[in-house]
Order: sequence, then structure tokens, then C-alpha cells
Amino acid sequence: MEIGLLWYDDSQMEFATKVQQVAQRYEEKFGARPNRCYVNPASMPGEVKRLSLNGIKVVTSRAILSNHFWVGIGGADQAEAPRRSTPKAP
Repeated sequence: MEIGLLWYDDSQMEFATKVQQVAQRYEEKFGARPNRCYVNPASMPGEVKRLSLNGIKVVTSRAILSNHFWVGIGGADQAEAPRRSTPKAP
């Protein structure tokens, strides 16, 4: 996934509710339902590394800041976790 919506939520709502809200906002903004959501491992409930909520694959990544949700549309051929870009040497 290269493009998505980054959402910040540090409220005390349940995790699933947060994912549903950001997915709804993504759909309102872009007109398509997201199928991927990346979160910081500290934001995921319990020791779970991956889960699926209403067709959205939720995956942990340390590249995502705590309390942030990065949602979008990712295909099966794309990497499972976002990668930080590294500047190329001149």
C-alpha cells in the first residue's frame, strides 16, 4: 500500500470501533472501502499481530506511530508492512 489515510485516535474507544470509524472516513473521502489498516503493535489489543475486522486486514508495523491508523487499499502482491523510504546516495 503506497497511498492511504493516516488517522490519529487516542480515545478510550474499543479498537474495533476505531478501525470502523477510520474505514468509514476513508470511504467517505475516496469512495472506496479500504481493505488494509496498519497500526503500531502497542495499539493492537493483546498480543495479536494480525486480525480481520469487517473485511479490513489489520496488520501491525513499528513504522506506524502509536495511536495512528493508516488505512487504504492493498493488494495481495504488495508487501505486508509499510516500509520507510531510505534516501538514495547522490
